[in-house]
Amino acid sequence: MINWGLPMSKCTGCEACVNICNNNAIQMEKMKDGFRYPRIDVKKCTECKQCLKVCNSKSNIRKQKDFLDSPLVYAMRNKNTEIRLHSTSGGIFSELAECILNKKGNVAGAVYMPDWSAEHHMIQDLKDLEDLRRSKYQQSNINLLFRKVKTVLDEQKTVLFCGTPCQIGGLKAFLGKEYDGLFTCDFICRGVSSPKIFASYIENLKHTYGSEIKYIWMKNKCNGWHSLTTVVGFENGETYVRGGLEDSYVQLYLKYNIGVRKSCYECEFKGERDAADITLGDFWGLEDPVMDDNKGTSVVICRTERGKQLVDKIKEHVFYQRKEIEEVEKGNPCLYHSIKKCEEDQEKFYEILEREGYQKAVEAIVKK
Repeated sequence: MINWGLPMSKCTGCEACVNICNNNAIQMEKMKDGFRYPRIDVKKCTECKQCLKVCNSKSNIRKQKDFLDSPLVYAMRNKNTEIRLHSTSGGIFSELAECILNKKGNVAGAVYMPDWSAEHHMIQDLKDLEDLRRSKYQQSNINLLFRKVKTVLDEQKTVLFCGTPCQIGGLKAFLGKEYDGLFTCDFICRGVSSPKIFASYIENLKHTYGSEIKYIWMKNKCNGWHSLTTVVGFENGETYVRGGLEDSYVQLYLKYNIGVRKSCYECEFKGERDAADITLGDFWGLEDPVMDDNKGTSVVICRTERGKQLVDKIKEHVFYQRKEIEEVEKGNPCLYHSIKKCEEDQEKFYEILEREGYQKAVEAIVKK
């Protein structure tokens, strides 16, 4: 790993360092936990130290000039039921994205690749929006997307970039200045999960069903929003359906905190340190039968004036109510707090995963 005095436990994998290096001297390399970390090619490095300046954990991202004195909070759900049912929560990201795309802007977010890994891509057409919808439940690779975003912004075009809070922080550190055309949207994050474990989970399902996978839909709403149902469709016509913690991967992630990146245990982008214009999430704990019909309701937190202005543009397409930030935290403790460390169980899981495979590793951790 690049020797800049940063412990691996602090690296978020935002890839700002990779994007800023004009000599392409930094590459991301997978470690045994499946997460990617930067490694430097000393033959290419000119010691310009630009990578140090943009490092997420060292740059200490400052709030932009139009941050609101206090965040503006809403409970929201899309009036279009079909869009909402095909979204993770209330279908608000889709409305924000359509607003940008309809004005010839660009939208960046995570998509599934053919091998079911996740990467960040940028789209310009509404027909591609479906690929960006819904949770991917693993850390996405940024690759050199920050460079593409900068090129588009320098051309005076608009970009809505959606990602984890640390990815937003990495993008802003890389850009180094504010752009009127940039809108950033993150989500209430409990930690990014390991692409290696997700890949092992997928391979186990393929072996069990004897077929390649046709689609993956985490947090499917076939049994209602609250069910957190996982649905995987196979090429042979069979379908895997498990509600909530009945799915082993969801259980590892949500109940045991297994497969979470080390930096997530002490996240530096919680609460007021969040640098995004808008934060989205599931409005868990919403005690309002009018807004919660079990088809998905979003929490929408506007942190900047530009974020507020973008949300105002979609209000005619959504049902909404003003809320207080305390109501959000009640059902979403990860808004302000990092998840609990489980390093001992995590090491045990990876050891068994390497030696005996996914199913044995799950059985060693999950308590019946």
